Amino acid sequence: MTHPNTILLASDLTARSDRPTDRAFLAAEQLSASVLLVHVVEGEGGDAKIEEHAREALESVIGQVAGRVEIQIRRGRVQHEILEVAAAREPILIVTGAARFNSILDYVLGTAVDHLVRHSPVPVLVVKQRAQVPYRKLLVATDFSECSRHALETAAGLFPDAAITVWHNCHSAYEAFLDKDSTQAEIQQQADRDMKRFLESAHLSDGARERVSHIVDLGDLQGRLGSMLKEGRFDLLVLGTHGRSGFAHATIGSRASEMLNAAACDVLMVRGSK
Repeated sequence: MTHPNTILLASDLTARSDRPTDRAFLAAEQLSASVLLVHVVEGEGGDAKIEEHAREALESVIGQVAGRVEIQIRRGRVQHEILEVAAAREPILIVTGAARFNSILDYVLGTAVDHLVRHSPVPVLVVKQRAQVPYRKLLVATDFSECSRHALETAAGLFPDAAITVWHNCHSAYEAFLDKDSTQAEIQQQADRDMKRFLESAHLSDGARERVSHIVDLGDLQGRLGSMLKEGRFDLLVLGTHGRSGFAHATIGSRASEMLNAAACDVLMVRGSK
């Protein structure tokens, strides 16, 4: 059964879960949505008091917003249970936290969050920062694929009041050429043409188009991404998964996963449309 006005919040009840929790309720208010709060108790069977304690903990978390929240306690493997709920309820969004937050290691690879990103039928919002205000400035990374176009369209619909910058980073292969300046200019011109076609092909309302600007960049992907995201210039990075070229990979996309891990801001991961 479809619940188009529901946000699925996956909570593990750890100290770091306050960030995705606050963001989920803020997004629900912005989108006039309800929140489906899901906690998974690992394993099957066991002491029923574990579930009782989990429910009590979740009820204390939701506080005064109980009228807009449904709680589900499930048993099993976290990623499988969350995906099962998502398939059955079809929420507009899954909100979760970043694994190993503040670690020098990567955030999600090999975790339940990684599994959600790779298999979720709906967008997954990975929350890393504290939620203070609605998202105002979105950076949508594109490789001009259908996948990244779908990510742009999804972000524009989910966050109708945010300014959107569509960003493409060109591969810096021109550095290997003798005529570097000429080659760089040619790459830039082709990317500008591709960006124009990409934006024209996106299914956006007139209002959404007015909120969209674009940047075509040259240089190292990680270095340029860091520059784009520094000093709070953007508060949400939007990535499509299973794109072409730099994003193409057997799992969630080698570059997309790098960008997800490297970004200090929240990241919205959108799977390509079928």
